[in-house]
Amino acid sequence: MSILKPGVNCMGIYEVRESGLLIDACDYYRAFYHAARHARYNILMAGWQFDSEVRLIRGKEAQLADGDVRFLAFLESLCEKNPELEIYILAWDFSVFFSLEREWFQDLIFNWSTNERIHFTFDGKHAVNATHHQKFVIIDGQLAFVGGIDICSDRWDDRRHLRHNPERKNVDGISYGAYHDIQSYHTGSVVRELLGLFQDRWAEAGGETIVFPTVNGHLPKVDGAALPLPAESVAISRTQARDLLALREQIQEIRRLFIDGIMAADRLVYMENQYFSSQAIFQALVSRMKERQRPKLEIVLILPDRLPFTEELFLGLPQMKMLNG
Repeated sequence: MSILKPGVNCMGIYEVRESGLLIDACDYYRAFYHAARHARYNILMAGWQFDSEVRLIRGKEAQLADGDVRFLAFLESLCEKNPELEIYILAWDFSVFFSLEREWFQDLIFNWSTNERIHFTFDGKHAVNATHHQKFVIIDGQLAFVGGIDICSDRWDDRRHLRHNPERKNVDGISYGAYHDIQSYHTGSVVRELLGLFQDRWAEAGGETIVFPTVNGHLPKVDGAALPLPAESVAISRTQARDLLALREQIQEIRRLFIDGIMAADRLVYMENQYFSSQAIFQALVSRMKERQRPKLEIVLILPDRLPFTEELFLGLPQMKMLNG
């Protein structure tokens, strides 16, 4: 029996033709790079953070590339080669607490020093203390990447997660520690639903109303070490905080889905995340473990051994200590 309930823990369930996973930013950046090269009309990008100088491919592959592989320069080259291509980038209008981790003056960098068909907007239209944390890319309304990876500095790594990797350097050329995350990819009707979400977010953030042409018979390929999934449908779950004027409804589909999944688990819950700070998820794990009439539950929880300073500052680790203790 499926735990997915449209209107409760997901927005809806939608058909997919292809679906799969890209493990870590090395594979995701490569897949995005090759898919974007085949874009005909539009590339839509929403994220928590973008950096203009991040390298999409590295090592020998970058040396053999036929142009600049840095994010913004690469997008500019696509527009120069294709006069019909429009690119839209929606980024969180970040808090001052993250200013040392961010590239400054991005509205100038992306809008005033680049091709006129690259459109960049900061999203600051959300509830107090909330962030725009949806990370997805849509190419020609046919292919979507969705997951946890931003195209920005300090995110690139490959699956080896070596202690020392000469390619794992930020935009300033400084080495940083191993980083793990996952991005999914999808084709099929679900992509149109994600396109609608992007249009809504773009308009709410103050961007112009945009209508995209329907592209038929054109499908960018997903290159890289992708892991195909034999799925026929996928669900979209969202989080949205109610603002002070109550103009936006509160949506907690992701929270509800996590809790429903934990409570439905028979023997194993596997969780990996960048941090663990949700009391609701912690209480769900405890409640499920206390159900004596059901099989004993094994919980595998993988977290970074060290969080960024800003996450430690805001979140702390009391729940993780309780769970591991």
